[in-house]
Amino acid sequence: MSSGLKVGGVVMPYIPDGEQKEGLGAMVGAFEEPYHEYWYHLGRFIHAFARAEAALLFLLRDVSGLSKRRAGVLFNGVRSDEARVTINGFLDATKQPEKKNRLKRPFAQIAAIGTIRNNIVHWGATTDLGLYFTVSNIDRSPLRLIFYTSNRQGID
Repeated sequence: MSSGLKVGGVVMPYIPDGEQKEGLGAMVGAFEEPYHEYWYHLGRFIHAFARAEAALLFLLRDVSGLSKRRAGVLFNGVRSDEARVTINGFLDATKQPEKKNRLKRPFAQIAAIGTIRNNIVHWGATTDLGLYFTVSNIDRSPLRLIFYTSNRQGID
């Protein structure tokens, strides 16, 4: 018996081209071509990455030797980068260097794909209405924290 929460619903609303609305509908340009194809491929990419993350968690459970229930409790919320580190830790602890070595290239690949995925999801993609979408965080540096001492001088 599964006690997991199941959620369903529309992720991206359909807004026909040219239909003006307030709020999200005011962004009609973002839903016109060439964006329709972009949304389609983005959805497929996100879905494929989620399946890869799930496979990593199944591998983590298998390598840990824990039951489904215990692994579910201990590894709840673990993301792909943490899963890779933990899998390697288990393989080191159980002296399985050959398995760790076989996973080195796939782990490097999923790390690279994860970086791209994070940049797309968190920074978005833009196009000049040419052939390519660009993902960049070059113009979006994080806020710098400034700490003030008692004499109010800024320290970065």
